[in-house]
Amino acid sequence: MTYSNLNHFVVICAVCVATIFVGAQRSEAQEHVKKQSPTKCEMLLLRFDEVIMQASDDLTFPIFVIAHRGKAESRRTAERRLDGYRNLRAARDPEGKLEFVFAEGDKVAGLGTIDTYVKGRLTTTIFFAHNDVDPCVGL
Repeated sequence: MTYSNLNHFVVICAVCVATIFVGAQRSEAQEHVKKQSPTKCEMLLLRFDEVIMQASDDLTFPIFVIAHRGKAESRRTAERRLDGYRNLRAARDPEGKLEFVFAEGDKVAGLGTIDTYVKGRLTTTIFFAHNDVDPCVGL
């Protein structure tokens, strides 16, 4: 096998591995969206802490938090969800070391969500019961 052929073989193997990896991520994300059951408080807190840990290693990128209204939900519901996330941020990052950008996204079919992006990559999707703004209230 010549050096040129070996390079082609390595590139083909890398493409195959990347395709399998991306396919697995995509199917995992699709499965999560299919379930669409409201996220429980403990899971929301765990996911938020994961976001903090992922973002803490490189403070140059802001964390994007996008609220999506669900079917038959008002803008006020999305705003209140973002307010709850801001409060959670204040409790979990009291020094304000991490930069957050909060915004409202498009309306979605089904349950309302909050999507969190770290370094430009979707890292978490939190599902909310219809018109629920904080799954941790009342615990």
